Amino acid sequence: MEMYEQWPLLEFSNIKDSILSKFSIDAGTSVAHLLVKELADNIDTPTNATISTEQDLEWIMQVRFWITVTMFN
Repeated sequence: MEMYEQWPLLEFSNIKDSILSKFSIDAGTSVAHLLVKELADNIDTPTNATISTEQDLEWIMQVRFWITVTMFN
């Protein structure tokens, strides 16, 4: 149990606060899929799409969460 206590807690804002929620489901899903595909395709090669701050990470996690939620609704 001690190992888990050392993990940082990541808190993400509500999906309704995501910029993707301001567009149609189709547009938000298309943007999310393109962003995740770009990250996945370039995972082993350096690109300009680096995640260097917690704000970047939060935004990417919102996109990933958006895909997960919209797929199962």
